[in-house]
Amino acid sequence: MAEISNLPYPQSVPVPTVQQDPDGLQKVVTGGSDFLSLREQGYLMVDKTALIPMLVTMRNVFLSRPRRFGKSTLLAMIKELYTNGTEKFKGLAVHEQGLWHEPIIQHVILIDFNELSNPNTFEKDLLCRLCSAFEQAGFHGALELQYKDNHLNTIYGELIKLQQNEHIVVLIDEWDFPLSSNLHDREAFEKNKEILKGFYSWLRGLDNVDFTMVTGIMRFKDTAVLTGQYIYDISMEPTFAPLLGYTKEELKTNFAAYITKTAALNNSSEDELLKKIELKYDGFCFDADAALSLYCPLSINAFFRQVYINRKAPPRFDSFWMDTANTPQGLRKYLKLHQIDFDKLEQIKATGITLTQNQFTSQMTFDNVELVPLLVQGGFMSVKGVVDPEEDDRYDRQLLCKFTNAEVEKLYAKVLLGYITDSSSGDGLLDNEMWAYIRKVATAVRGRDIITAVNGINAVLAHINYELWANEQDREVFYRVLIALILEIGLGPNNVRQEVPNNNGRSDIEVLVGDSLVVFELKLARNKKRKSAKKAADAAKTALLTEPASLATQIRLSKEAYDQVIKKGYGSGTMSYQLNHWHGVVLVVSAASRQICYWRHFDRDQELGHGAVKPIVLNNPNKL
Repeated sequence: MAEISNLPYPQSVPVPTVQQDPDGLQKVVTGGSDFLSLREQGYLMVDKTALIPMLVTMRNVFLSRPRRFGKSTLLAMIKELYTNGTEKFKGLAVHEQGLWHEPIIQHVILIDFNELSNPNTFEKDLLCRLCSAFEQAGFHGALELQYKDNHLNTIYGELIKLQQNEHIVVLIDEWDFPLSSNLHDREAFEKNKEILKGFYSWLRGLDNVDFTMVTGIMRFKDTAVLTGQYIYDISMEPTFAPLLGYTKEELKTNFAAYITKTAALNNSSEDELLKKIELKYDGFCFDADAALSLYCPLSINAFFRQVYINRKAPPRFDSFWMDTANTPQGLRKYLKLHQIDFDKLEQIKATGITLTQNQFTSQMTFDNVELVPLLVQGGFMSVKGVVDPEEDDRYDRQLLCKFTNAEVEKLYAKVLLGYITDSSSGDGLLDNEMWAYIRKVATAVRGRDIITAVNGINAVLAHINYELWANEQDREVFYRVLIALILEIGLGPNNVRQEVPNNNGRSDIEVLVGDSLVVFELKLARNKKRKSAKKAADAAKTALLTEPASLATQIRLSKEAYDQVIKKGYGSGTMSYQLNHWHGVVLVVSAASRQICYWRHFDRDQELGHGAVKPIVLNNPNKL
């Protein structure tokens, strides 16, 4: 399998700082996309302009990137180049190397679809933005059209009259927002889709457009934007892979002063700091050859912005991109309407998913939005390698996709658990009550307080909607995935692994806690049928003829699991060789209560405790 590496990329031309900083730090931006404003105020900008002249020669372009990757700033730069040339690009490659040869076109129409989602107002909102964009592009009188007629079809004709065959450039930002924000509402989705279809059909019919670029995240059928040969999708084109996002060399070159300052604040070497940054924020790949890995620009900027503001405190490795990109809400809306496949969730976590490039860039409808393409196009998962590099046809080549990085993986777990437990806050993550349970589980595992950890896990399991249990409560994998999610959120995804193999078998869950390894083994205590019961006529009656596994059965299962862990030496295929302590924990889960009913704790030499657990009832939960 081909692995991603950071290929050489033409060196950026450094942007001169406006003011001398005592530490040599240049201001970094975490919000705003106005290119001219960023330049005038002296913000650090990683130079990507060398690729823009080649981009515009393609005439009709679609580019998919996750949110907060700089799509809006890119469109602002293209607008400035077309309207005024390279005067404002001094110090950047497109100016210094004389790369821009396109004619000046004063009429550049830039339309942003962000926040346009309400089907009841979408047509009017689009009409207003369209008229405003034409007015700003120099077509005077366009703004007044919105007051003359409320119908887009009428406005389309009036706008054509205003153009008078002038050459124009059309730039569309976040084109899919009206659809992707309504993945939970078929009626709203379909209504907005029909309006978009009319808009893009009209746009395709204009014969005086010199260049069109459409950006967004997802691809949807029957909208006319990606139909036929009209537009070229460059989203996975290796040539344009570095267009948005930072390469390793760009990070080290442009943020050199920040790296030196931050390493000193952290009392670490620069190499140690770069490894932590890579683990947290690297891993995005938009390359069909899987050859280039990129850092999220928002995360890097936000991380170093802490240093710019406070020169005395080490910066925190927070989840900057996921907290600001609205990705959690989009995934949660999708989950509300789709049944979770826990086998697929396990595969995603353990080995990743393979997709062809055709699947990677597939167009969706409301009814066929699939989880993996949604995760890939949204940035949760990224290409990590080519499975069959000898395949000649790039579109048939198998690409291995895994979680992008530690920042993304942890937030994915929060979104998923928030949905499963119906405990999401407004940002799509977890509410305060669920956070309290998870923090106590994490603290208890660190202190090897197993009974408190078990009660905390049970408190989470008690919140799961019964409909999700319906087909899963007799499957051990279901509980393993859920418990692993709880541990990942509390202790970090890189410290938790499922089904870790050695030469004797596979442990269920292994958790690194400092210099200790905790091995969890699960056993499912299935309900038993009453011996005297006769065959029932329907499923409802059958359910009445079962009873929970006895305490004796629970104890037996816990002893069997204990013997299995010790005999098979689970933990020998460990995640780290710097271990001083090893602990084993058996969790017996009752299919009746759908919670842990018995636990057993031990190290390699002795048992440290065991006992039965009373299930938590939501109307009278245990106090942790």
